[in-house]
Amino acid sequence: MDFDEFIEILKGINIKITPARLAILSIFDKAEKHLSIDEIYMMAKKDVPNLGIATTYRTVKLLCDAGIIEKHNFEDCETLYEKKTVKNHSHIIDMESKEVEEFTSEKIKKAILEIAQDLGYDLVNYRLELYCHKK
Repeated sequence: MDFDEFIEILKGINIKITPARLAILSIFDKAEKHLSIDEIYMMAKKDVPNLGIATTYRTVKLLCDAGIIEKHNFEDCETLYEKKTVKNHSHIIDMESKEVEEFTSEKIKKAILEIAQDLGYDLVNYRLELYCHKK
């Protein structure tokens, strides 16, 4: 999804487009990593100086509820958010730095699909999180 699609989604559910919401949408449109609430707040505050942390929390929750962004509660990490994508991807979490990397693997997807089928299920979606220590 891109920025214009984000706006259309919000308009479609009768959500008012405010400067704070525009700033936060723009952050997710450009983001290349998972973001914490504090990071979102600090970045948005540059465009909306009177932005409060409570407004940031409310806006992020609204964007999650609208299906624009996803919330991740990775083990032993602060809550992070990312733009929702249509592609399946997995996460690898560095347990020391708490950095999160996304990856895709056709081998993993095939194995998960086979497991679901072997157990009598049609796979709808999956989520895989690997918690690792860097070599």
